[in-house]
Amino acid sequence: MKKSEEMKRSYRVTLRYSAKESKELSRLCAKTTCNNLSEYLRSVSLNEPVTIRYRNQSADAYLSQFIQLKNELNAIGNNFNQLVKRLHTLRPHELYTWMRSCEITLLMISEKKSEILELIKKIAASWSSK
Repeated sequence: MKKSEEMKRSYRVTLRYSAKESKELSRLCAKTTCNNLSEYLRSVSLNEPVTIRYRNQSADAYLSQFIQLKNELNAIGNNFNQLVKRLHTLRPHELYTWMRSCEITLLMISEKKSEILELIKKIAASWSSK
């Protein structure tokens, strides 16, 4: 799709910055929703609004816990899938061992579910108090 003649950017402005200034500009740009430095500088120089990203630091701790729980649940799910595949190849006398493995896996799933629910309650309580 071609840009209209109005939207074409054919004029150039060259600015020089020190290394320190350049790092500061990059840092400021990284905090915004601008895709690149030129977009950020264009918005600032034309006095257009620049959207700053907001990061909720309290949610970061919860997010890392959620990621860890997700990984653990994935591992438990993989183990359970392997147990079910094994079920199809079992002989009758191996059935008790298989059932015991399933019970242990289901207990682990139940514990992780409880951890997730507790974490969700904490997040809900902290967000509702704000």
